[in-house]
Amino acid sequence: MPLNVQSLFPDCVATASCLIAAADGELYPEESASIAHAVAKRQQEFRAGRICARQALQHLGCSPGPLARQQDGAIAWPEDIVGALAHNETWCAAAVARRSDLAGIGFDIETVARVGPNLWRRILTEEERGWVASLPEDQAQQWAALIFSAKEAVYKCVAGLVHCRIGFMDAVISPETRGGVFAVTLSAQSAADLPEGLRLQGRYRFHDGAIFTGLVLA
Repeated sequence: MPLNVQSLFPDCVATASCLIAAADGELYPEESASIAHAVAKRQQEFRAGRICARQALQHLGCSPGPLARQQDGAIAWPEDIVGALAHNETWCAAAVARRSDLAGIGFDIETVARVGPNLWRRILTEEERGWVASLPEDQAQQWAALIFSAKEAVYKCVAGLVHCRIGFMDAVISPETRGGVFAVTLSAQSAADLPEGLRLQGRYRFHDGAIFTGLVLA
């Protein structure tokens, strides 16, 4: 049963999701050619991503067609569309909106079990590590995974709008443990190209051992 990720986004965003192993649909020949030499696992992820992306675009009224790959491997959305793809080893999903509604979309899926304590010093700020350390031991990893996922979503949301490289230490994530939302504080350098006084806030959902995070830039 596809997971409904629409709750992570405002109504102007269209979404689609699927289990990677159950992705139902075909690629266009040029899409197949672009991934022909990849390993089977990557081909399966690519196929699921294109299927989700086309479904989400159709929800916006866009005509179906091939979705090319940019040089960095990211999807080339239609000119008037902003969007994001996300996947872990199980789930794949897409979120898209018209540029007339949003300037950016951030979306990420992470497997909680993969974000172990050995990674925390690299991905969490001192403030975030202190917060995670204050939590019950059996909850710490899921919230560390949320922070990591939220940072990945933030990067996708604003990377095309800022001129500096955003690292893990350039964003502090403050989750509400019961509200399903998180706040983002960017470093001064990272926020310099964004509207003054901008407040970034995202939404999250835990499901099936994974954390799903999303946010938008109006």
